[in-house]
Amino acid sequence: MSRVEFHEEWFGSASQEALAKLLSLTAGTEGKIIEVGSWEGRSTIALANAAYPDEVVAVDTWNGSPGEISADLAAERDVYMQFLHNVHTATKGNVAAFRMGWREYFAKYADPIRFLFIDAVWTGEDREACLAKAGQEAGACWAFAKARLGYFM
Repeated sequence: MSRVEFHEEWFGSASQEALAKLLSLTAGTEGKIIEVGSWEGRSTIALANAAYPDEVVAVDTWNGSPGEISADLAAERDVYMQFLHNVHTATKGNVAAFRMGWREYFAKYADPIRFLFIDAVWTGEDREACLAKAGQEAGACWAFAKARLGYFM
């Protein structure tokens, strides 16, 4: 492999440009740039290239989301290795990957955060869709984000 390769079209060019623009609004702000949920690195690459020379922290299990198509896809191929290849090929080396869940990463986190991008399961019609069910971890969803948008801005 000598070029980037993405198997799914989950984060298009308009989203990449919007993400880079949002990050640029934080220029001069102290703290880390963190992405939770990186998959094959499309959004990570957009962040890293916009942030350079600052480091982007990518946090993901690279196992997909339980009960979602991403878990099936991750079982079929090594998404983490594809991520590493893509990020190595398309950035200037300013990405630090942490292969773990977000709860584990943030359990003892105390540093300032300049920018946090959460790319997670964004499905559901209402609050109930956002809640954990027995034996299943909850993800983020648009219903929650819309209801609490003021907390994120």
